[in-house]
Amino acid sequence: MKRLLYLLFVPLSFTACKKDTEPEVDAATRLAGTYQLSYALLDDKTNPKLESPLPVTLGGVTVASGTLVVTRKNENAVDGNLVIKVQGSPDMNVTFQNVEVKKNAAMYDLYLGPTKIGSADGTNLDVDATQTNPQTNVATRLAFKAKKE
Repeated sequence: MKRLLYLLFVPLSFTACKKDTEPEVDAATRLAGTYQLSYALLDDKTNPKLESPLPVTLGGVTVASGTLVVTRKNENAVDGNLVIKVQGSPDMNVTFQNVEVKKNAAMYDLYLGPTKIGSADGTNLDVDATQTNPQTNVATRLAFKAKKE
């Protein structure tokens, strides 16, 4: 009888130890999603600098807020659409295309061409980018902090 139990127990113990492995999720998939802005800065040196925590609420009404939607382009690149809403003004839309995502320890660095513009960890995303208009030679800085919903 002991021998019979032993013969049943040995095969069961091997099947119980089988490990399930989950496929590795690529960097762009980790970052894809909708983020709510908690801070925004816009500075073009020709107009007053706009800098504020977000959302802005007055009398229980949200008067300024921002959302960033990040979509996976491929395993190492994302696109982004930033919308900042201010009550009484047209929405400000900024599109980022082909942002390269590079793994850096537990974080991801974000690049537009050779320039690092930010970092993310899959939940929080920070961007600080400056672009110069070739026609006016005016540099515009856009910075924001956001958290995934």
